[in-house]
This record gives sequence, structure tokens and C-alpha cells, in this order.
Amino acid sequence: EVNRETGTDRLGALQASLTHVLDQIRAAVEDWPAMRRRLHEIAGSLAEAAPGLESAELEEGRAFLEWLDERHFTFLGYRDYELMRGDSGDALRAVEGSGLGILRASASSASSAQSSTLSAKARAIARSPRLLVLTKANSRATIHRPSYLDYVGVKSFDADGQVVGERRFLGLYTTLAFKAPAQQVPVLRGKVEYVLDRAGFAPDSHDRKALLKILETYHPRDELLQIDEEELFEIAMGILALGERQRVRLFVRRDAFERFVSCLVFVPRDRFNTENRERIAAVLCEAFAATVRDWTVQLSESALVRIHYVLGTE
Repeated sequence: EVNRETGTDRLGALQASLTHVLDQIRAAVEDWPAMRRRLHEIAGSLAEAAPGLESAELEEGRAFLEWLDERHFTFLGYRDYELMRGDSGDALRAVEGSGLGILRASASSASSAQSSTLSAKARAIARSPRLLVLTKANSRATIHRPSYLDYVGVKSFDADGQVVGERRFLGLYTTLAFKAPAQQVPVLRGKVEYVLDRAGFAPDSHDRKALLKILETYHPRDELLQIDEEELFEIAMGILALGERQRVRLFVRRDAFERFVSCLVFVPRDRFNTENRERIAAVLCEAFAATVRDWTVQLSESALVRIHYVLGTE
């Protein structure tokens, strides 16, 4: 919907924005088959291309990539990166000509941004011999739906098992991905099994069933993909201990790259309203010196309301 507008600058900006979005749609649609082919090439080469990793991690990684292509991921962009050692530290450099979809533009046009020196946290993650990097990108999608882009990175290794680069897919998990039982999703099922085993509840006990329900209904689902199993255990057990008690509780997960903080807040239903939601957000923003990037509310038959805040940090 566009109101009457006669300003040349405003009209020019509108035209440029529309053209940019249409170009991204065209690139994503045209390169969709190529991105899928690249996914299956990477999945098929994991055993030979990742020496030193445990076979279980490789198998789960391959299964996860194949699961993405079963209508669980909307592919919007892809690019290869090389992990370079420099005088000022490690840096990821985009490989010229490897971009597809919304990352189709020449890597040289973004070289300064793509070759910036990594922070200490990012360097540790980049060098870590873990196969997959599952997180969120810094920008929202301009097509499909206005959510922050989901980031799936698959590391590449040399003959000595050292990380030398990353194959990066950008897109959005689909509705089917959010509805799929966690125990049936590669990567997620391992986290769920870890939490259940560590909790040590009897197989048919009420506590185990309640804990499994917490894990299956963990919202939003992409949080489960990003969180590590230790943090998931602590938060899930905290939610279990809270039960239906009429209390306020906060559970915090910090992004591994220190770009945002994920806050899960439980509030008694009779105290939940817009004013309190905004007051909670203000308290969290002050505490973390952050701004609200996104928020969602989960209402159910529970006596507690779940509010999930994503706070952008410096």
C-alpha cells in the first residue's frame, strides 16, 4: 500500500527498494536448484572431507542436511568461505563466484565485510572441529517472510583435520520444520536424548513425560537448533522445576557470537498484559544494554504465559 507521494527522492528510494527485492526474488528462484544440488554434494562428501570427526557426528550432519531439503528449509542464498590466517588474526574470506541466490552478487563487492578479522569468540567457533554452525544471520529476509535469516554453516577441513573454510546456506526454516517432533529431527534428537538421559528419570515416570513435553514444545523451535545441550539441560530442568507455580522466571541464552541475547520469560497468566510485557522488555534492555530485535508470546492451557525476547547487543 503506497500513499500519494510526489517527492523525487522518496520515489527514487521506493523504486530502488522494490527493484532490489525483485532482484533477490529472481536470484533465489533461479538458483534454488543449484543450492539444492550444492547441499547434496556437500552431504555426500562429508565422510571424505571431514577427517578426524566422529562418524556419529558426520552421519547426523549428513542426515540434517538431507532433512533440510525435505521441505524443511527455504533456500535463499549460498556462498563458500575460506578461513584465512593473517597478521591481525583469523578472517573468513568469501570465495569469488561461489555465491548463489541472494548471495549471488560478486564476493569482491562485499570483500571488506566478508574478510573482516574475527572476534575472539567467532575465531574460537570458526576453528572448533564441530561440523555444523546453526545460528541466525544479522539481517532480516527481504522476501518470503520478514524474519531474521537462518544460517546453516558446514565447515570444510584439510587433510590434517584442520578447519579451512565454511559452506554457508541462508534461508528460513519452514512451517513443517517447526511442527516436526524434536525426537525425529537430526541434531535435535541427539540434544533431546542427552537431556533425558542426564535427567535420569524413570522411563514411565511423570517427570520424564513432563520433561519430554517441555522439550517438544520448546518455543521458538529454531532456539532448539541453536542452543547447546548443556544450556538446554539447565533451562529445561528449570522450567520443569517451575511447573505451574504462579511465579515470574527468566532463562537467558547468549548467542555464541555475542550478537544477541535470547530471553525466555514466564509470567502468571493473570499478570500478563501489554504494559507488563513492555516493562519486562525495558528491564531486560537496560540490564543487557540492548534493544528488542523481536518478541513472541506463547499462550496455552498453562497457568503461565511464555514471552520470548531476542535482544540485539553490541
